[in-house]
Amino acid sequence: IYQKAFRAMQGSPEEYELERAVLGGKAGLEDPAVMEAAKSFLAKNAQTLELLCEATAVPRCRFEVDWSAGYDLVFYQHANLRECARMLELRSMVLAREGDPEAALEAGMTALRMSAAAEEPVAIGPLTRYAIIPMGTRAIANALWSGPPSAAACRRAASEIGEIDLTPGFVRALKGERALGISTIEKVRGADDPVSAIGMMNSGADDSEAAIARGPAARWVAYRRVCEDELI
Repeated sequence: IYQKAFRAMQGSPEEYELERAVLGGKAGLEDPAVMEAAKSFLAKNAQTLELLCEATAVPRCRFEVDWSAGYDLVFYQHANLRECARMLELRSMVLAREGDPEAALEAGMTALRMSAAAEEPVAIGPLTRYAIIPMGTRAIANALWSGPPSAAACRRAASEIGEIDLTPGFVRALKGERALGISTIEKVRGADDPVSAIGMMNSGADDSEAAIARGPAARWVAYRRVCEDELI
């Protein structure tokens, strides 16, 4: 379902720039032109937003990952999850502005639920989740200030938030990083030129598509791209 949502995403560079400007406070929805552009962008992504609601209702999401790649792993879904969270935050802001705080609250809760899909037994999983959660919490706070939503909706949200436990995912990621570290040591030991192998893993300097597909630098390139909020 998430893959379908990712494929359905639409938007021009200018629209994504506007989205980030609104979320960053550099553009305000009180401006009719900005509001209209934001609504147009969300309308283009109506299918994605609908699929996200459907996906977050299914527990224990798992993306296909080739764990045999070891330290060469690349997780393409995380940048897309972050972009989806931005869309949900923008949707919440628009709904709150239009006087529907309950729907705005639900958009924020969808982002929080979606954050769980980012978890993997390596560090990039919880780190991506930690990046998504603030988007959801900002959306929820905005909904509460604008409305507020009904007491029943707030109680449901509070109960759901109270069940979130980030510790197990973090511990699992540390164990996975340890396993990948051991795998990397073995790979370096077996390399014809161990010094060059270590250099490739640490540099991430070559971010061409060939390098990403090729080998050890891939993991670091993926980390950097996610940190820079680029869609992979």
